[in-house]
Amino acid sequence: MKPVIVFATANENKTAEVRELLKDLYEVKSLVDIGCTEDIPETSNTLEGNAKQKADYVKEKYGFDCFADDTGLEVEALNGAPGVFTARYGGPEKDAQQNMNYLMNELEKIGALETSERGARFRTAIHLIINEQEVGLDGICNGQETSETCPVDCEEPGTDCFETWIGDGYCDSSNNSEQCQWDGGDCCGSTCTNASYDCNSTSTGPCVNECLDPSANDECCADNTCPFTCEGNGLVTCWDSSCAENQDDCPEVTCSDTECSFYLSSYTCPQIEANYGYDCSVCEEEGACPITCEDEGLITCFSGECAVQESECNGCENPVEAIEGINYSEGYDEFYHFDTEGVGGFITLSTAGAGIDTKLYLYPADCHIATTFDDFDSEYIAYN
Repeated sequence: MKPVIVFATANENKTAEVRELLKDLYEVKSLVDIGCTEDIPETSNTLEGNAKQKADYVKEKYGFDCFADDTGLEVEALNGAPGVFTARYGGPEKDAQQNMNYLMNELEKIGALETSERGARFRTAIHLIINEQEVGLDGICNGQETSETCPVDCEEPGTDCFETWIGDGYCDSSNNSEQCQWDGGDCCGSTCTNASYDCNSTSTGPCVNECLDPSANDECCADNTCPFTCEGNGLVTCWDSSCAENQDDCPEVTCSDTECSFYLSSYTCPQIEANYGYDCSVCEEEGACPITCEDEGLITCFSGECAVQESECNGCENPVEAIEGINYSEGYDEFYHFDTEGVGGFITLSTAGAGIDTKLYLYPADCHIATTFDDFDSEYIAYN
């Protein structure tokens, strides 16, 4: 009987691919196969951290040997963004088209209009827990490369070097050798090899992802005595995972470092906090938030629109009279009123190009509760 290993994903297409690759070695199970239906937290600010977090969760709760991955799109013109935030770059809904629209808008805002200015790559981090050992791996596929041209790791790391990966800011295991000059310095030193896996660290360290060698001389890596964490070196961990003597010495958080900054081109800070749940206090302190309704002497309606007084706010009890033809919404919840007595017709719901989800609710005149139908399992009657 083949040993069981769990791929910490609910994506059956990914699981099927891995099953085919490992069919002679392991029985590969997915999260669905082991009855894991909960959302596993992914709260790290690195791909490696998220992959480890998922693998640790499966190992600790279900006991299986397992591996997990996390992948991010890294765009040069955006300084590596969206990176670990790729799946929710355009919002917490994790909508692929919405993410793409937001990405294209960000590139246009900084004037990156030509293909030559839009260099990007996908980077995947994998964390493997097997036989009580932990291993971290990563791989990169640059833009315009295909499965035929994108390089794969050598069977014996160091027998060949991938030149485009050297000195790119990431420690690539296939280049982590003396022959490849320790990935052009990305692997943080002349004495580290991936075989020692971060000097016996079980997560990260100077040879793979984070350079946490205060004296910058690799002594810890040479004698395997130094724990590669901030606290292990008598330091504190800052908000950006860097180390410092104390919290006062940590880098100052700026608006651009926060998730709130992703949405400032489209929403006010109160709207971002209400719609996405992100803390915008740093951006508010910097004066980076767009003008609010109150700044202009108006009030903010529950939908986010501005009005002179509450009675002007659009709502079920104060709807817009719908016209025959196209009725627009400016990105807010919008209530319309129409009378169908003695008239037939149809309604078309469209959000083409907007990159947002839209639901259509039908309310009776008393606005008490949305009307639905016996065979519907939702309060809304249409969804786009």
